[in-house]
Amino acid sequence: MKATSKNDDKVHHILDMLDHHSLHDLHNKCSAFVQFQKEVMTDTALSEISSTTSKSANDLAVDLNLDKKAVDRCRKEYGQDNLVLHLLYEWRESDEAIKYGDRALDRLRSLCGV
Repeated sequence: MKATSKNDDKVHHILDMLDHHSLHDLHNKCSAFVQFQKEVMTDTALSEISSTTSKSANDLAVDLNLDKKAVDRCRKEYGQDNLVLHLLYEWRESDEAIKYGDRALDRLRSLCGV
């Protein structure tokens, strides 16, 4: 779920430890994905997708393979207003998004029909 408060960014610490333990390949892959998440899967990009999709929140949740608990949590916390956007935020942090790597945004657009 998208954090609503500022948290410490522990990514750099993790990347440093991967380097320290000579796990350079894993470090490079993680670093590339973090850069992708920060530069491509931005709030602005997700907002544009949410405003152009014609899918309902329920249909989208199924297509994004989000579990019922996550959907219910978003619905309870945000109500119906901007629910689609918050489901996209939820998906961005999911294993499903990670699985697609640098193709995640294209996959998301496809799933949303935009």
